[in-house]
Order: sequence, then C-alpha cells, then structure tokens
Amino acid sequence: MLAWFLANFSAIVFYCLAAVAVAGAVGVIAFRSPVHAALSLLGSFLAVAGVFVLLHAEFLAAVQILVYAGGVMVLFLFVIMLVNVRTLTGEGQYVRRLVPAAAAGQYELTMEVRIYRERPEVARHVKPTAQALWRFLQPG
Repeated sequence: MLAWFLANFSAIVFYCLAAVAVAGAVGVIAFRSPVHAALSLLGSFLAVAGVFVLLHAEFLAAVQILVYAGGVMVLFLFVIMLVNVRTLTGEGQYVRRLVPAAAAGQYELTMEVRIYRERPEVARHVKPTAQALWRFLQPG
C-alpha cells in the first residue's frame, strides 16, 4: 500500500489541488459575501500555483502568487472596503439568474450528444477548424 501511495503521490497531490481550485472557483460564484468570495478566489489562485509547482514551473508558481494572489487580491479587497458593501442591499433571488445560463449549457450539451449519436462519422473525423464546422452545419 505504501509503495502504491509513493508511486502515485504526484497524481494524488494533483487531484487534491485540482479539487481545491475547482472548489475555490465555485466558492467565488456561490458565496454571497464579497470578502468570502475574495478569499475563495485566493484559495483557487494558491491551488493553481501548487499545480505549477507539480509541473516543475516554479517561476510561474511564484508569478501566480506574487501577481495574482498578492496584487490582484489586495486590489480587490481594497475596492470591497472602499465600496462599503455592508450598505448595499442583498439580492434575494441570486440563483434565479443562473437558471437561464444552466439551461443554455444543458441545451448545448444535449445538442452535441445528439449530433454525435446521429452522425458517428463526425466523432471519428473531427477537424478543429472553423471551415470544417461551417461545412458540417451546412444543410444537405
């Protein structure tokens, strides 16, 4: 068990950092308090810096921490404190604005699955060019 853990240590750390980055990104959207959202964004930035360290890109990790986690977050928190968000009225129906975006995303995903099921040759010969997409969308 220990040998397996040591052999897959970098993959385990990568998945943990990826989960922290995704959870931080979701926290930015989900938290109602701008300060909590900013701290969630900071956690996401630090997790991305950790992924850079795993990729042996220490310079990018340092830049990620100094520029984004340092500069952008300080600026963001300064703006939050300057605006004084405590006096702003809260929105009672925050999630209702996300419903159309979720519906559009679900429709797009459903259409892609439908296209690939009806025309399996498309899945085998996908060319990532705008011209190939245009030819595919043309009727006939």
